[in-house]
Amino acid sequence: MSQNLVTLAITDEQLAAALAGLQQVEAALPGLIAFEVGERRGLPLMGPRSEPFARQTLRVLEQNPGIVTPSLDLDAARADVKA
Repeated sequence: MSQNLVTLAITDEQLAAALAGLQQVEAALPGLIAFEVGERRGLPLMGPRSEPFARQTLRVLEQNPGIVTPSLDLDAARADVKA
């Protein structure tokens, strides 16, 4: 037995408003980039368990700057976590 759980009709005005909103987001956040499907699949995900781990790791590295390899840009890592 088939159920139609969602019925949605989008008017031209709604579509235009949504697209205008997306353009506002793109203008407000110029650093956003688009990845190809294959690139997205290869990226690690930040989830509810990995995000606290990343923050804690950054805190430990900040408290122990001697263990940080020079090739690791801590300022960039901080900016990434903040974003």
